[in-house]
Amino acid sequence: EGTCGESPHGSVDVSAPDAMRIIGPDDEETGKFPVGDRACSFGCMFLATMLHGVGSGLVGVFIAHLIRTVQIVGFGHDHGGFLEIALESNPWRRMACVIGGGLIGSAAWFWLRGRHIYLVTVEESLKGA
Repeated sequence: EGTCGESPHGSVDVSAPDAMRIIGPDDEETGKFPVGDRACSFGCMFLATMLHGVGSGLVGVFIAHLIRTVQIVGFGHDHGGFLEIALESNPWRRMACVIGGGLIGSAAWFWLRGRHIYLVTVEESLKGA
């Protein structure tokens, strides 16, 4: 009684407070919602949502300033759209930006790739290596 079938890990007690269940009207009246092993109040959920929103906004502001800084360093100014900025800058500066971006990208790729990598040939992959 109070169990729901057998599993490889033993029986599941559906009467336990931590059991998965559908949120019902009783949950809405108490203001508690099951989250993992505990119930989370509306205030807790509201605080988590607000912190997530503020954090996302701050990251967005940082990225906007980073893009603006890259435009100033790379092209010399930041007024107008990207097409106007690129067309108004000197050709040597545009080429330097492309070369610099390529060097940064290739260095990041080399760093993320690691030092010891095993390349699998087509024949090895067909054999199931």
